[in-house]
Amino acid sequence: IITVTVFDQVTGVSNSASTRLIMSSGSVVAVITGGDRAVSTASNEIEVSASASYDENIPESSGSAAGLTFAWNCSAITSETQASCDDLSSILAAASEILSFPGSALAEGTYTFGVTVSAIDGRMSTASVELSAAGVTRPDVSLIGPIGGLTTTSTKTTIE
Repeated sequence: IITVTVFDQVTGVSNSASTRLIMSSGSVVAVITGGDRAVSTASNEIEVSASASYDENIPESSGSAAGLTFAWNCSAITSETQASCDDLSSILAAASEILSFPGSALAEGTYTFGVTVSAIDGRMSTASVELSAAGVTRPDVSLIGPIGGLTTTSTKTTIE
């Protein structure tokens, strides 16, 4: 409650008014740049950024510049590829607003990468992206050996 009192020194008359001021915190908004779906191959560096996340109470900044913290997680859509997420545990734990790792760290499959963005006072928000990891397409290679078109394991072949 805020009370304002006005006192007129000449007449000695005073008057007061009170009001109740209720303030509420703005929201923390988690944002993953690029949308909620992505595709990558084993030859690409994977980068998932939550640096555009913001705290409505701090309109001039975003990401870690706004004092936000980031906790990343990974889950595989199929149990056969969960080991890839498990192998990323140290990268996930060390990541700040940007999660970055080689595409070769993921087995072919579909994964969900999530981030929980938190303000110092405990307010938080989550966002996620579904990532489809594709294997590297390798070209078909045919070797023609020196004898009758056959190459054996004992034949040394040099490709120039």
